[in-house]
Amino acid sequence: MRPLIRIIALDECMEDVRQLRSCVVGLPRRRVSLQHLRETHDAVARLPRMRADVLFIDEDLARLTGVETIRSLRAAGELRPIVATTRVDCGYLAADLIRAGADAYLAKPDLTPEMVGHVLTRAMDIARARNACDRLHRAAVRRMIRSQGIAELSLR
Repeated sequence: MRPLIRIIALDECMEDVRQLRSCVVGLPRRRVSLQHLRETHDAVARLPRMRADVLFIDEDLARLTGVETIRSLRAAGELRPIVATTRVDCGYLAADLIRAGADAYLAKPDLTPEMVGHVLTRAMDIARARNACDRLHRAAVRRMIRSQGIAELSLR
């Protein structure tokens, strides 16, 4: 049996969430569940405690922009893949979202099962590689600290 991929979509537009849901349900060779979380004053604080494999975060949120939300989550240690979504397909915005910590970017006009499947796979691959590099880096730093007789520091 195929593993279940749990997605949380942080988005205020119900129509966009319905369209995303229809795309993930239509993904071939994947079992996907999608949970919708509306942007509220505590949504960003709740996300780290929620069970999910991938986060889809809309750029156009009322309280924080997607860039601010993603940056805040990454600064707090969020390691799950993040796909940034937006209504406009703009290179500058995509670059800002990726710099903030998004693993992939998806313009809502491009929402098709094929595109969502491609972006989902890409985000999961990028996050897996990033997390593996982070683990290797932390291990190397710990080895260096031990070899120099320095008291171990707290490393994330």
